[in-house]
Amino acid sequence: MELKNYPKEFVERTSIMLEKLEPSAKENGLEVTFFLNCLLGMVVSTLENIDNCDKKLFNQKLNDENIRELIPNKIKAIRDSELTEVYKKKINQFGFLKNMNESEIEIKNLSIKFINKEELMNHNLEWLLRKIRNGIAHQNIMPINDSKKWKGIRIWNYNNKGVQNFAIEFRINELKLFSKFIVQLYLKSLQV
Repeated sequence: MELKNYPKEFVERTSIMLEKLEPSAKENGLEVTFFLNCLLGMVVSTLENIDNCDKKLFNQKLNDENIRELIPNKIKAIRDSELTEVYKKKINQFGFLKNMNESEIEIKNLSIKFINKEELMNHNLEWLLRKIRNGIAHQNIMPINDSKKWKGIRIWNYNNKGVQNFAIEFRINELKLFSKFIVQLYLKSLQV
């Protein structure tokens, strides 16, 4: 099949894949990989073509009602303005990712507070997509297993100083819903 408008048709084809191939991926134990690949394609397409889209759709705050419910509970970030080289080694050694439920890290008299979820929700969708894109593209991904089954993924990001400054955990269903939402939003942004 000939493609004439790649940015749009790639996303439409991804939407068809999500609909038609999901049952097969699930049946073959490939559901997380399938959604992760679709999400990567969608995030990259969106960010690379965002100037050709209705950008206001991606400037929506994460706490907007149609986005808020798609954001997993396990998400955290550190303000880059609070990070210095002194923190880099200690944060990365401590393991920013070890406990997604912690609201603060204390390491030898250093206290680093995470942006709380409510404050994090004031970021926009484009910010979140960039963090997710960077994490996937740099293979900052860890499987979440339960009873020897892959149940989801954790994606994290490093800032330009090499400090872990963002992490998010998606369960399979959350990853599926988020992927489908990005497909729909991108297609909508091209129609406006």
